[in-house]
Amino acid sequence: MWSRNFPGLIMLALLLTLTAVADAGAQTTLVVNIPFDFTVCRQQLPAGKYSLQPITSASGLTVLVKSEDNRSAEIVCTHAVQSAERPARGKLIFNRYGDQYFLSEMWFPGEKIGNQLVKSEREEALLQGLPPRKKREKVTVKIIEEKPK
Repeated sequence: MWSRNFPGLIMLALLLTLTAVADAGAQTTLVVNIPFDFTVCRQQLPAGKYSLQPITSASGLTVLVKSEDNRSAEIVCTHAVQSAERPARGKLIFNRYGDQYFLSEMWFPGEKIGNQLVKSEREEALLQGLPPRKKREKVTVKIIEEKPK
């Protein structure tokens, strides 16, 4: 009987551990108004108001990006990137190629460690196809509101 229930008990223990870790790493939810259509990972999202909420890990390296109207959402896995200074306000950094924008970095207020997204295949292809003198532009969008979780 023990061996039959063992996998279920392991899954329950893992779920409880992840929930505790997520609560320990709870951070502020950020709200941003993005004035242009943009790509997150493989998904194209329309311009509009979005919330960004760290989820599932104490390090905050997994982030939920969700539109205010709940029509668009993407869970984004990132890796840490460090800054010499702590931004007073949060910000998003986009890579711009002509009229195409790709979410590149997320910075939460007061944190020296930001969240950097891995470039999608589509962005990599655009980057490779750029003429030698043409470079990507970095576009910064500031956070308009912080909501405590």
